[in-house]
Amino acid sequence: MSGVAGWPEKRLYRGRPEVAELFRAWAASWQDWHFELEEVRDAPAEQVFVALHEWGTGAGSEATVDQRRYFVLTLREGMATRIRMFSGRGEALEAVGLTD
Repeated sequence: MSGVAGWPEKRLYRGRPEVAELFRAWAASWQDWHFELEEVRDAPAEQVFVALHEWGTGAGSEATVDQRRYFVLTLREGMATRIRMFSGRGEALEAVGLTD
């Protein structure tokens, strides 16, 4: 999460237990949440660039969110071993050595 501007929680999650807890907390924070996969691009060094459009309504607050997030996945033997999330498309593309 170190690439996400203003992320208030931990910046780094290691191992299945920490990642699972992040996902549980994330899911509980939404009244409803949706996403659309907008783009997937192969990148050097067994990496993949992913662009998502996400929107939803916060649980309790009912605040609405409509944003794009960008991910860089590092793969090993077909499994994600590292996932980095970014607020900016350019940052994520630069992180994997790609350009628009």
